[in-house]
Amino acid sequence: SKSFLEDFLTYSQCVVAAVVNFGGIVGNVINLVVFAKMGFHETINISLFSLAASDLGCLVTLQWTYLCYNPLFRAADLPFNAVVVEYITGGWPHVGFSRVAGMLTAYATFERCLCVTLPMDVKRLLTPKKTVCVVAAIFVLVFASITPVFTVNLLLPEFYPPLNKTWVGIVFTGNRAEVEQVLFSMTNIYGYMSFVLVALFTVVLINRLIAKTKWRDDVIFSHTRTSTVSMRDKKVARMMATVSCLFITLTFPLTAVYLTSAVMPDFGRGGILESVFQVSVASAISFEMINSSVNVLVYLKMSSRYKEVVVKLFLR
Repeated sequence: SKSFLEDFLTYSQCVVAAVVNFGGIVGNVINLVVFAKMGFHETINISLFSLAASDLGCLVTLQWTYLCYNPLFRAADLPFNAVVVEYITGGWPHVGFSRVAGMLTAYATFERCLCVTLPMDVKRLLTPKKTVCVVAAIFVLVFASITPVFTVNLLLPEFYPPLNKTWVGIVFTGNRAEVEQVLFSMTNIYGYMSFVLVALFTVVLINRLIAKTKWRDDVIFSHTRTSTVSMRDKKVARMMATVSCLFITLTFPLTAVYLTSAVMPDFGRGGILESVFQVSVASAISFEMINSSVNVLVYLKMSSRYKEVVVKLFLR
């Protein structure tokens, strides 16, 4: 029934998912502190710091969404309509951070591809300054693209006759539907493009790692110093390949849900399969949340330098 579905989604998202999401927030704060401590003289640290920042944005906005849908929070004497206001203060910012995270994952994977493909030229091709410019451009591009949504959804006080009170809610402008249709298409393109690029670069990266294994083993016996650098690059590339594989696996469900809704109008809001769509979206967003939360575990497992900094900062 509809009431059972609402109760199930409320409990699973506002209680279970919210707890896991909070753990992800803590993990990404740790990532930011650790990568800042490691310094930004290496481009990979800049990329992973920026990825942690975008993941943190994803999780904070998602935590706000869970809070706004929490019945206890909604029942409080709030000056705003939590469910309505969440759309513009949580939903759209989350989309922005999610698209940024996808693009940054693609860039970081591309960076590691260059590292194992052109090891002698990568430091010339990708400098810290260039990486900062690319990261900044990604943030600006994505958030500039969704800025129009805030001009057609206005946070203004409204009088609610059934409750006999004035709440801050959203007032729609006349061209809202047209603007949002364009923005939905644009952000979906960003998401699909990031997914395809990450998948492509991950395949290339894994193939190059396999192809380079014998060559790198030979280097160990001839040039000790060079082999140390090469083995470190190989470990970082493996770590990035793991992060990318997790991204592909955990963001695929949401990509599949939105692609399906695009080709099957009944599988969407207002369609015959709306209930299935709601459960699918909630489940897919949970997978996306896990993707934004687990990188700290990958770094701890696969990066001895990251683990060393964590121990010095938090476990002394």
